[in-house]
Amino acid sequence: MSAHLIIFERERPKLQALAYRLLGSVTDAEDLLQETYLRWQRQELSQLQKPDHYLTRMVTHGAIDQLRSAKRQRESYTGPWLPEPWVMTETSPEQAFELAESLSTAFLLLLERLNPLERAVFLLRVVFDYEYAEIAELVGESQDYCRQLVHRAKAHLQSNKRPQPVDPERQQNLLKAFLEACQRGELERLKSLLAEDAVFYSDGGGKVTAALNPIYGNHKVARLILSLLAKIPPNADMQITWINGTLGLLVYWQEQLQMVLSFDWLPDGIQNLFAVLNPDKLEHLA
Repeated sequence: MSAHLIIFERERPKLQALAYRLLGSVTDAEDLLQETYLRWQRQELSQLQKPDHYLTRMVTHGAIDQLRSAKRQRESYTGPWLPEPWVMTETSPEQAFELAESLSTAFLLLLERLNPLERAVFLLRVVFDYEYAEIAELVGESQDYCRQLVHRAKAHLQSNKRPQPVDPERQQNLLKAFLEACQRGELERLKSLLAEDAVFYSDGGGKVTAALNPIYGNHKVARLILSLLAKIPPNADMQITWINGTLGLLVYWQEQLQMVLSFDWLPDGIQNLFAVLNPDKLEHLA
């Protein structure tokens, strides 16, 4: 195994975690890592004092460039845009709980409010705990400007401050109650599990049928969920797993993954539901 590959594989988990949080896409993050490795192989290692920082800088700049070019595409996206789900089949509940705060669908949607550079600097500082001197080197800006960007990003996100992640056992109990209410068609019980201002987001990307606008309010959301379940064939298979750090569902029928449903959990119920149906966003899970 070459020295380039040894270093790259050692840094891969961190690079993938950063690329995914920046891009909101498992597929795009993996493509970026592949491109980064091809360029990395051409570097002379003896000239690099900090190979890990060099790789992080390559991924950060590559992601910023992609975000800038993707902005127009997301603005013209059909219906709500949701991140590609990161299904964590080999992650323990405890590990998922630790990652939930910076990996949840709700958090990634909040990051969409930031411009690409703000997003990168904010993540490097708040999630990956880099010092400002390191961040300035990674993004090619001054330390003072990086501090301003972090302050600005926090101001953008402050009005939507996220509650603390709900512990895994509580999530399991809530999901069990949710599934029971759905299976029995109990509208009032389902409503009671949803926050009064609950929101349902469905991302079909214009490829499959999905709501073109978010659905607001626990009554409308509960009715929508029951109507959707009525359309799912009785032989459909629902698998419970960890999705972006929180407990969610993989829905299969016709031997294919048709939907990934994740939740924004509260201690006593569900704040938001995120249904990814766009087949392009499920392809990496096939």
